[in-house]
Amino acid sequence: MNANENETIVWHPRRHISQLDGLRGLAILLVTVYRFAKEIPESALLSPIKAVCGVGERGVDLFFVLSGFLITGVLIESIGQPKAYRNFLARRSLRIFPLYFMALGGLLAISAYSTFYRGVFAQAERNQVYLWSYLTNIKMSWEAEWCFGSLDHFWSLAVEEHYYLFWPLVVLCLPLRRLPRVVALLIAICITSRFAFLIFSENR
Repeated sequence: MNANENETIVWHPRRHISQLDGLRGLAILLVTVYRFAKEIPESALLSPIKAVCGVGERGVDLFFVLSGFLITGVLIESIGQPKAYRNFLARRSLRIFPLYFMALGGLLAISAYSTFYRGVFAQAERNQVYLWSYLTNIKMSWEAEWCFGSLDHFWSLAVEEHYYLFWPLVVLCLPLRRLPRVVALLIAICITSRFAFLIFSENR
């Protein structure tokens, strides 16, 4: 083992970074523009505008990057604390689960008793097992299509939840000096798995 592997990495405590608020606002704007652009009718005049607004979809990616950066900072600061993983999951669960399951249950209940909303949420009702189990992203990736109708956007919450389950184990269990190597390996695995979906999915 060389000397570099024994060096201590100093992590400075988190502080508020105002620039991240600007990036968060940009992400919100991008997603909002994208959602409204989907309602623009197809025409020779409006199609270029719709194509430009389609870039707004990348706002979701920006949200993921910001979330990953901030959550990693929280996890690094909690290294060495007792029950750090359990406490982290408890905080995330209390923040997300009550609203998520209340909204999901309410919408599906409305669908069951309303002819109009039964049509709106028909796809979500057929595939609701994936919604309840936070597996919407897996279902949509494998089928290569939107599978949940008006609740298609719930896929991003599934991605976040998987991140909250897996990433803390990596950060809390590994020495900080090894974290960059693990990140590089995980990126390679993600790229490989994406190609696997493209190759082996019947709906590629």
